[in-house]
Order: sequence, then structure tokens, then C-alpha cells
Amino acid sequence: MQKDLISIVVPCFHMGRYLKDCFSSLENQTYKNVEIIFVNDGSIDNTLQMLKDFCQDKPNCKIVDQPNLGVSNARNAGLACAQGEYVYFFDPDDFLSPQILSVLHSNLTKHNADISIVRYKRVKENFCLDYSKPQKLSKKLKTFNQQDTISQLYSGALFDVCVWNKLYKHQILKQIENYPNVYNTEIKYGEDAEFNFKYLKNSHKAVFSYSRLYFYRQRKSSLVHSGFNEKKLTDFIGLNYVERECHKNFPEAEDYIKSWKALVCIEMLFYIYLNKYDDKDKIERLFQNLFNCLPFVALAKRNAKWLRLVAPLSYPVFRLFFTKRLSKKHTQTKNKN
Repeated sequence: MQKDLISIVVPCFHMGRYLKDCFSSLENQTYKNVEIIFVNDGSIDNTLQMLKDFCQDKPNCKIVDQPNLGVSNARNAGLACAQGEYVYFFDPDDFLSPQILSVLHSNLTKHNADISIVRYKRVKENFCLDYSKPQKLSKKLKTFNQQDTISQLYSGALFDVCVWNKLYKHQILKQIENYPNVYNTEIKYGEDAEFNFKYLKNSHKAVFSYSRLYFYRQRKSSLVHSGFNEKKLTDFIGLNYVERECHKNFPEAEDYIKSWKALVCIEMLFYIYLNKYDDKDKIERLFQNLFNCLPFVALAKRNAKWLRLVAPLSYPVFRLFFTKRLSKKHTQTKNKN
């Protein structure tokens, strides 16, 4: 590992239309001691050619070209090539403030932390970042011990489970079982929830800056915003693992992972209802999970007050909606027969 080098891992699948913005975000970084590892994950658009053009004559840029295996596999492949003391995961359809790496690195080293975190901002798909305008930096910082970091992660109050607003120590990543395959490739949605927990199990201190330095593009075609498909249910592979581990080792954080799990159930049921998905067994399993975990939304004190008040209403409301819809479908099927 090279001291103070940040390895930036960039998974790319059909990112041709966004790569110019991605390149601008990377080139405008004030922190220059970086290597950039692009992983072309089986793209069949112009992604690979654009990566080759950008990386030409740039000795600090690498390209890993692989079949389409998914974002988890792509990040693992990028990490396998990383030489830096620190690792940063960047999604190429988003934007980086020029100061993000400098702030993350400075806070991590200054506060002797194991993970450094900044805030992010959701932006529209047509958003453009003006790199000529200096970003306002907040002087407000907080530090957290291990158990408090895990609680904060699953409360979503200050920060949540996404990886692209965080800087990681490579030596801690190497302590995760099956390194460099730190991501569970069975999880197709919500993979960051399990990964971050595995990292935090081996860490002791986090530092958090209130500066918003990452711009998360709301892309309608992304898996996050594409409605419902059964891949999203793999989120529970990681959540169930984290819940078991918290029960054994981090009891103060257990309420928060159960609360997070309830909110994921609400999200899934919402998209399932909109998409008219009708697998009764899977829907009933979601309702059972929601019923078991919903009380913890109110018990988790870091959750926003409005959330603690409104979320409990979701169970009876969804029950009513789904009962009406499924009974209507049953009647229609009966009439056809």
C-alpha cells in the first residue's frame, strides 16, 4: 500500500452518457495523490472506449474489463487492484465536489479515525456542477465510537449506508473475510448495508463532516428508482446478517437495524403495490417482517420525530390496500375460470 494514496474505484455499466461529468469530477479534485480504477462491467455502449480515451497517457488510471457481473463484483474487482492506503468508491453517474477527497482525508488523519464521512445532496438527473464556484465547507464535525457509528448508520439521521460519501482504510478492508471480495455478490440491491457493517466491525472511530460534498443524481433508469423487481428482495440477505450480528455483539445498535429493516419493508411494499406484483408468499413475508420490526422505528430515538409518528401507520394502510387488491384479483381469476 502506498502511503496517503487514495484508490478510487469506479464501477461502470452503460455509463457513456455520464462519463464526461465523471471525468470532470475526478480531474477537478484538489487532492491529487490518487489512482483511479475504472471497472467496465460488461458495457456494450461506448463506455469502454471513453474510458480508454480518458486513461490514455494517465499512469495513475487503470481499466479492468470484465463481463457484466453486477456492481458488487465490479467493486470487488477494483479493490483487488487497489494500491492505496485509502479506498474511495465513486459511482460515475454522480458528481464530486472538488474538495471531497481533501476533506475526507484530512478529517480521517487529523482525528485518527477509521472511517471519514461527509453529507450528500440529492440532485435531478439534468443537474450540472459548476466547478468554478468554491464549495462552502462546514466547520461542524462529530466523532463517534464503534457502536454509535453503527447506530447512526442505520438511523439515517446524519448519514446512512451508502459508500460514496465515505473514505475507508485499506488495512481495515483487508481484515474483512474473503478480501478482496468484501461485497456479497448474492445481494443485488442494498449491498452497502452489509458491506459497511462488516467494515465497522473492525473499526473503532468515525469522523463526520456536515459539509455536503457529494451530489447524488436521481436517475430514473437506475435500479434504485426503477420500481420493483425481485432483485430488490436480496437486500434482506444483508439486513438479516446485520440484525443477527447486532443482537450478538452490538445490542445498542439492534433497535436501529430493525428500524432500518422496517423502512426497507415499507419501501418494498410501496413499489410492489405500484407495480401490481402479486406473489402472495413474498408479500406476506414482507408484512411479517414489517410487523416484527415496525415498533423499533418509534423506539430508535435518533429517528426523526415525524418518522417515529407516521411509520406505524404504514402497516394497517398497506394491509387495507393489499387486501382490496388481492381480493379483487382473486375475484377476477375466479370469474375467468
